[in-house]
Amino acid sequence: MKKIALLFFFILKLYTASAQKSANFIYVDFSSTKKLSKLSEKVNVVAKDFNDPFVLFLSNDNAPVIIRGNEGIDNGLGQMFSLRPSSPDFVADIDTINAIFSNSYIINGLNNTSTDSNYQVKLFFFLSAEKFEQNYLNKNLIDRLLLTNRLVSKDGLKDGVHVTIFLDGDFDPSGDFYADLMKNRKFKVQSY
Repeated sequence: MKKIALLFFFILKLYTASAQKSANFIYVDFSSTKKLSKLSEKVNVVAKDFNDPFVLFLSNDNAPVIIRGNEGIDNGLGQMFSLRPSSPDFVADIDTINAIFSNSYIINGLNNTSTDSNYQVKLFFFLSAEKFEQNYLNKNLIDRLLLTNRLVSKDGLKDGVHVTIFLDGDFDPSGDFYADLMKNRKFKVQSY
C-alpha cells in the first residue's frame, strides 16, 4: 500500500511539473524608492498576468518577505507600506533565492528539457537605477542568480529564460551600459 501511495505521489508531482508552462520570479528592492504606490501597482500588474506558479521576493536586509502564488500577494505588497525597509544584503538574498529555487519546481522545468521544450522562466527585478549602477547589480545580483541556477550558457541566456529589469529613477537607456544589457545580454530594461 505504501508503494502505491508513493508511486501515486511521484506521478502527481511529475504531472504537476510537466503541466506547468512557466515559472516566474519577482525580486523587489523597495528600500530607496520614492514611488512606493507606483511600485506596488506595477508589481501587482506583473504578478496578476501569471497563470503558473510564481515567487515574490521583497528584499529587506536579512528579513525578506517571500510570497508564493497569488493568494498572498496583496498581503505581501501591503507589507511594503508597513515595514521600514533596510538595504538589501545581496549575498544573503542570492543564497535565499537559490534555496527557494532548489526546493521548488521553478528552475527544474527548464533544466530538465525532456519535460517541455516550451518551458519559460521569467525573472523580474524592481530596483533603484542608482543602486543598480553603483552596486553593479547586473553582475552582483542578476548574473550570479543566472549562473548559479544554470540559466545561462556561453552564448547568453538559455532558450526560455527572460529577464526584465524595472528601474526607479533617472537612467539613460540609450547609454552604453543599458544598451549592452538590452542588445548583447537580451535583458529588457524599463522604468516604472
